[in-house]
Amino acid sequence: MPPEAAQILSERGLTPHQVEDVTLGQLLPSHVIGLREHARLEAMCRDILAQTATLFRAIRWCLGAQAWDFATCVFPGIRRCHELANWLSCLSPTAAELCEPLITGCYEHHDLLLGQLLSQMDDRTHVLVISATGNASTISSEDSDANTHSMLGSVPRNNGLAVIFGPGVSHRVEASPRSLLDVAPTILTLLGVPYGKDMGGRPLEDIFEGGLVSQVIDSWDSPSPGEMLQEKQELTTLAESIASDPARNRDVDHLIELGYTDPFDMAAGDAAMHCERTATLNRAISLMDAGLLDQATAVLEQLTRQHPDWFHSRSLLAETYYRGRHRLAAREEIDWLTCHGFENPQLYLLSVAVELADRQFERALEQLCCARRGNAIPPGSSLLAGNIH
Repeated sequence: MPPEAAQILSERGLTPHQVEDVTLGQLLPSHVIGLREHARLEAMCRDILAQTATLFRAIRWCLGAQAWDFATCVFPGIRRCHELANWLSCLSPTAAELCEPLITGCYEHHDLLLGQLLSQMDDRTHVLVISATGNASTISSEDSDANTHSMLGSVPRNNGLAVIFGPGVSHRVEASPRSLLDVAPTILTLLGVPYGKDMGGRPLEDIFEGGLVSQVIDSWDSPSPGEMLQEKQELTTLAESIASDPARNRDVDHLIELGYTDPFDMAAGDAAMHCERTATLNRAISLMDAGLLDQATAVLEQLTRQHPDWFHSRSLLAETYYRGRHRLAAREEIDWLTCHGFENPQLYLLSVAVELADRQFERALEQLCCARRGNAIPPGSSLLAGNIH
């Protein structure tokens, strides 16, 4: 990992207790609170959503940070929801009723995230979306514990879905059984890299107009024992030459060259920066409470420029824009927050107010439904609903 990316990615992490109720409501309807297993079920759903949001924020930043020859991200949330639904169906007839909304909400949630990722692609990019469940994740040994399979969750399935889009992809190919192992050789061929003869799959040449020009080598596996021995001897010789050179045997200088920084200094700097931006945010809130919207907006705009990925300042900035009747600017901030995986009832209610002011009544009702997904109905939502109708 590049050192400059560590701090940025760590700030994008989301813990289960930070998952908003409106997001949780996509997987877990509010009427199941009385279920005996509700606490355990809620903890599982929060963990799935937190993991998904963290992955989404990380890959979205990576895609925008620079141009890539190849980028990929695995979202295990769908598989985990299927396993959770299988556990629910075995639990009790009452709990089994939750399986359908759980799976439906899981796919809708991932579809929204996928749409945001696809918005970063251009027409020159090949996009592969793979959803598959194979035997690799199941227990097939006859000596396995009989309870192991039920703990893992889903039953063995060999079916999946692959959607491939991009330059030269033919839309007239008939659907036919393919193998998940064909994906890697196909990606290698698209990148102009030869694939190994010992790979289990082969490039999907027929799905491209004019076919693909593929190259092949014997294997990409580890080198032969003779090559490994030669490499080990070279490394040993290099280590001996470094050890014999006093000028190069300076541990502290070496650590400094590697970019090492004292962790206590880093922690103190982070704490000071956090206190400073929190104080600035509180000053903006005080200006908003005093009705000084222009001054509050100026403070929040400067804070957003200094910390462009901080959600708190952007959500308040969207509110000041709306209260200052700058609805287009408010909509841009709301869209930025939504596209980066941030949502809470207040943000949805603000979006409802913006849509209502623009007389987009259907969209306002859709946003209002999102605001009411949690266990508690947000204050003011009924009044907004009445105004819209």
